[in-house]
Amino acid sequence: MRSACTLLLTACVGLFVVREPSAIGQDKAPTPAITNSAGMRLALVPAGKFIMGSPKQEAGRADDEDQHAVEITKPFYMGVYHVTQDQYAKVVGKNPSWFSPRGSARGKLTDRDTGSYPVDNVSWKDAQQFCEKLTDLDKKDGKHRTYRLPTEAEWEYACREAGASKTAFSFGDMLGSDAANFDGNFPLGTKKGPYLARSCKAGSYPANKLGLYDMHGNIWQWCSDWYQAGYYRSGPEKDPPGPQRGSSRVMRGGAWCVTAKECRSAYRGNESPTFSDGTVGFRVLCHASE
Repeated sequence: MRSACTLLLTACVGLFVVREPSAIGQDKAPTPAITNSAGMRLALVPAGKFIMGSPKQEAGRADDEDQHAVEITKPFYMGVYHVTQDQYAKVVGKNPSWFSPRGSARGKLTDRDTGSYPVDNVSWKDAQQFCEKLTDLDKKDGKHRTYRLPTEAEWEYACREAGASKTAFSFGDMLGSDAANFDGNFPLGTKKGPYLARSCKAGSYPANKLGLYDMHGNIWQWCSDWYQAGYYRSGPEKDPPGPQRGSSRVMRGGAWCVTAKECRSAYRGNESPTFSDGTVGFRVLCHASE
């Protein structure tokens, strides 16, 4: 699905471009949120059941979104935000982001501190390495948590507010530029709006009811699964791990340069695990029992 996002970085003439909004800011029950050794906040996502995928009448629906019942059997913590540039640099020791003061000429932002922007230009393999290093960092601080990327099912379950949301987006069936960072020239169910033509600070738009920000738009989010168009018809109902093999990995949530339909809760992006550019980042997960 290698889109035209990269080309858009150098071809934004005639588009509606404005300034970004200000950032928002076991036996016993798990705590509602935790903060780890890298300063990342993670929110609790309870176990439960939901309907994954999209109904056939949903606007913008793709053919690989068959609705099916899924059960997430264990609660988990998910990053409140994408992993930010500062957090990535703290754990890995570098910041590969295009949208940073020292970034690619195609996305360099020399007029601002981008430490609280999502890290971008990270491959699936880079994200995996980050999770391993973050796990080691927590262990040094006496916290025995194992971090990883969410499965595709866990990601959609969290996006859908533990199954409470059954609409195209966590907050309804329409998406405009007041609710997410995407190409506002291509909204869904509402009028055209601003197009930033780049990423923006994590948490610049309202969170869902679980307290998770930017589940729609801003930067694509890697999931752990291999992508397979027909997996929904053959995968297990409980904690589906994704196919055993494939050529591309799942990405969810959409990005600053895509249309509203690609930001839907059920939309399934995918790319090579070695792919990276200024549209791709991730958030992390760890189990609540750890």
